[in-house]
Amino acid sequence: MSTEPQKLAALLEQLALKVVMLEADDVQGLGAFLAQLEELQAQVAQVQELAPLFQRLTEVGQRLVLREITAAAQALELLGQGVDLLQRWHREREWPPVGEAWEHYLQLSYELGLQEEAPESTSQAPAELHLWDDPELVANFLPEAREHLEGIETRLVYLEQHPDDLEAVNAIFRPFHSLKGVAGFLNLAQIQELSHEAEWLLDRVRTGQLLVTAELVNLVLEVVDLLREMLADLQEALTEGRELAVFDLAPLKAKIAQLSAGSAALGAQPGKAQGEPQALETSPSKVEVPPPEGKVAPLKVAEAGHPASAAEAAVPETVKVSLAKVDNLVDLMGELVIVQSQVRQNRKISELADQKLERDLAQMARITSELQKISMSLRMVPIGATFRKMVRLVRDLSRKMGKDIDLRLEGEDTEIDRSMVDAIYDPLVHLVRNSVDHGLETPEERRARGKPPTGRLSLRAFHQGGDIIIEIEDDGRGLNREAILAKAADRGLVSAGQTLSPEKIDHLIFEPGFSTAATVTEISGRGVGLDVVKQTITRLRGKIDIQSRPGEGCRFLLRLPLTLAIIDGLVVRVGDERYIIPTVGVRETLRPEPKDYFTVKGQGELIRVREQLMPLLRLHRLFGVGDPEVHPSEALVMVVEHEGEKRALLVDDILGKQEIVIKSLGHFFKNHKGVAGGTILGDGRVGLILDLASLLRLDAGAV
Repeated sequence: MSTEPQKLAALLEQLALKVVMLEADDVQGLGAFLAQLEELQAQVAQVQELAPLFQRLTEVGQRLVLREITAAAQALELLGQGVDLLQRWHREREWPPVGEAWEHYLQLSYELGLQEEAPESTSQAPAELHLWDDPELVANFLPEAREHLEGIETRLVYLEQHPDDLEAVNAIFRPFHSLKGVAGFLNLAQIQELSHEAEWLLDRVRTGQLLVTAELVNLVLEVVDLLREMLADLQEALTEGRELAVFDLAPLKAKIAQLSAGSAALGAQPGKAQGEPQALETSPSKVEVPPPEGKVAPLKVAEAGHPASAAEAAVPETVKVSLAKVDNLVDLMGELVIVQSQVRQNRKISELADQKLERDLAQMARITSELQKISMSLRMVPIGATFRKMVRLVRDLSRKMGKDIDLRLEGEDTEIDRSMVDAIYDPLVHLVRNSVDHGLETPEERRARGKPPTGRLSLRAFHQGGDIIIEIEDDGRGLNREAILAKAADRGLVSAGQTLSPEKIDHLIFEPGFSTAATVTEISGRGVGLDVVKQTITRLRGKIDIQSRPGEGCRFLLRLPLTLAIIDGLVVRVGDERYIIPTVGVRETLRPEPKDYFTVKGQGELIRVREQLMPLLRLHRLFGVGDPEVHPSEALVMVVEHEGEKRALLVDDILGKQEIVIKSLGHFFKNHKGVAGGTILGDGRVGLILDLASLLRLDAGAV
């Protein structure tokens, strides 16, 4: 062999790059691959044993160009496998090779009709994969693979309702192709094998040999579920330093083969030869997705699941950064904001009366503020991925319950702090399940009530002020307040004859173990779920509002801070101390007249605000500072609200509004009622951040 090893290695590397990027309809790419293959063959012409391999790869490439191969996915895989074998020959200088790779190549050749006899398996059990040999590479694969599966799920639900959309099929085929390729590179054999099975099935849809049916969609979703289990096992194996578990792929592979065989007759159409491929662009063979027997069609997704165009799919260049580094940057920026504020408020500096110094300090403040916004934005991610997980959930629930649902996703680009993404998933699941089960009626009920048979469920996200708002809205029954109140009385949550406002009745559904379901099902009725929603949202310093219209629908509004590191707060003075009250809970501020102050035996102190009496909570007494007996007319009252309940907080003065960098108070103050954290103010003093939820639970008359 006259070719230099370095040159041969370079040619093989270039060929490997080309084959990875190949698509069945990329005639130009296939031509470049064949030209590179011919150049390589000329370089190793003296190695006669490689000639059959080159001949087969050339034949398959040419037949793909001429569109003479219907099983394009298998043909592309054979080209990739052949190049891999050439690289192995270059490293080991042995031919023919032994092992699974060679057997797989021969099996593909047999399936494509390039050889008459099926190969006999001679390989031993697969070698153990030691993930810790390159754990970082495998770890980087995991989030990308999960993102692929989420996109596949969403597009499958869309494809179920638009079975003639070829681009939707391609948009599902491509991520499976990517998964298979990377899994093969990482020697994740079972993930590669299962991805190949799904890819092969979808390739038959692309070539018109299979129709899109509910059975096909269900089967591909089963593949997605199993792949997700494999990824979870891969994650655990990396963490625990163990080998991968072995999954039984036989049942799924059998289903795929059965579906393919059962639909083989669809390959022939009038005017076409039996083996000729059908193009979905011109012959969609469109079928309506048949609903389960006795049920209506399951789910419609309003454009949310439509595959993005090439222009929309374009993404800016990015770099991967450790989350620990981002968190460290955010912490340092918080410290910089505090120091900058301290410098601005330093008396000696303010006494200099230097205009240039003032301009420089103002410029520093602007730059610091901008840097803080940028550093915080590094932690922000779109909520769309979390929303799209609901598509599969609603689809499955609608099928189980026989309900026709139009799911609408809005505001998928709305960004939220990364630390909240995982935390809000469970609350969203519970609220969506609640809407599907309790809220939306069956088609028969909706027709009887004069509604369209298809129920509407909307998920929205948008920014409002310094918060993110997430809405879950349905056009179903609405909350049955009579049933809720009766159940609450039965459980002792309210006393007989007690009068509650509609808002308070609605919020009873968040009590632990509360459920109005007449029967317990696998979906709901056990009284577990909505209390978890409230606990989670409260822990995230958010709040829940409910807007229910009997017979018309119900809307849950989740109000969450954009970030857990910074809040907008009002700095108030109580005695000589400073406290921060989150602005999200403040409704108004006033100095009451003496006539608006009342004391009622057994109910403590009350303040009249706009003809409404509300309990007065003296922060002086709660925290033991200042004058605990100051008359409200000589101080300020701040009306705060949480979950429909209002209190009047008594403070001495309001010092201003500012962004507050939250600091933990440590274990000692962990369970202190009324306090959520602390911060360092501009003058260097520590201010306590008040927790309105726990403050409002305190007995106003006892403090």
